Amino acid sequence: MYTFLVKHDFNQARQLFEKAAAAGSNEAKHNLGALYEGGFGGPLDLQQARQWYEKAAAGGDKEAQERLKMLSP
Repeated sequence: MYTFLVKHDFNQARQLFEKAAAAGSNEAKHNLGALYEGGFGGPLDLQQARQWYEKAAAGGDKEAQERLKMLSP
């Protein structure tokens, strides 16, 4: 069995998700929310996370709708 260690490049992931989100991908919008919510590739930013989750939820993403409930005060 092989084990591979892969360096995570969250900045590159964010850039790719932004391109996909601009093309209309709800999954990319959701993933951007997750990056901002977790502070991956940059500072934690719940306001940005909420904005991306709202966009994904508006497109019918049920998980994004649940994340929004969890982010609500």
